[in-house]
Amino acid sequence: MPEDQANKHSAFYFNDGSIVLRVENVLFKVHSSILGRHSEVFRDLVEVPQPNDCEEVDGCPVVDLQDDVEEFTDTLGAIYDPFHFDAIDSQSSLNTLLNALSGILRISTKYNMDQLRKKSIRLLEAKFPSTLDGCISLLKSQFRYDSKDIVRIITLAGRTNVPSVLPWAYYLCTHMGVDDILKNNVLTWEDKALCLAGKEKLWQALMKHSHSFLFRFTPSPQCNGNCATKMSMMLSSGQSSSINPYTLQPNPSSANTSSSASTMGGKFCLTWRDAEELRTSPHPLEEYADWASWRHVCSKCSSHLTTMHKEGRERVWKELPTYFNLGSWDEIQRDQTS
Repeated sequence: MPEDQANKHSAFYFNDGSIVLRVENVLFKVHSSILGRHSEVFRDLVEVPQPNDCEEVDGCPVVDLQDDVEEFTDTLGAIYDPFHFDAIDSQSSLNTLLNALSGILRISTKYNMDQLRKKSIRLLEAKFPSTLDGCISLLKSQFRYDSKDIVRIITLAGRTNVPSVLPWAYYLCTHMGVDDILKNNVLTWEDKALCLAGKEKLWQALMKHSHSFLFRFTPSPQCNGNCATKMSMMLSSGQSSSINPYTLQPNPSSANTSSSASTMGGKFCLTWRDAEELRTSPHPLEEYADWASWRHVCSKCSSHLTTMHKEGRERVWKELPTYFNLGSWDEIQRDQTS
């Protein structure tokens, strides 16, 4: 495109710049030394001798880039302003966060801008944790997600090789209704299959690991209160109505993820209707809080139940990537940094 048809960027056209980058119809006159410090690709580019007939603007060689101009502008903002990321409020909505980071992540990944890429990923991982502690902290914050943003980050992560955010993103996506998942025009069919299969795997994990005590009471080996018999008698006599409802909170997405069921000490603790509600939106990583409902058991059994729950949640987190065919957490980190 001729120079007179291109626009000089108002913020990133420096008089002392040494290279002109043309993105769409916008010219950026920037410093090759600064670009080279952030990007191996640009460092190699400026070291290559330019041909004698190379196009020039204001005495500088012109390089055409096939990028989105807004995304490239955002990336230059992060390069030239050391406080660029500080302006991103950690309490912002996910939509705001994605708008601020998506372009930088795409450009930094494409041009091997390692520090910018890592910073963008760290900010995204604050909302899509890669550790159990991060997950617990996030749940306690009651951060709200919108399904369209969850879908958006799944697509972004796939295109920029950021698998660390995918286990939690897919986890949240399973809380969407089946019809909503199938009708979504952004998710690939592979993503849809992973979400639907993951929904069933999370339900199995809730029953077998994190909240197994809601389905079958298992007394402590050191039980000193004959709790198994006591809980069985309560169930058969109908006294279970004194036990408060179990509710999953906080809501991890804007979809309907709250489920409730009666916690009954006995062979089977949930009605089929309660169980089916949990099955449509399983939340095995949520912390169970209604321990007062188990006041009928002895201290040994109470401690045993809390330990089972804690260890169950830890197991679910460890296995979470495998529910979506992502390998282990270690494999995810290796793939992301390779």
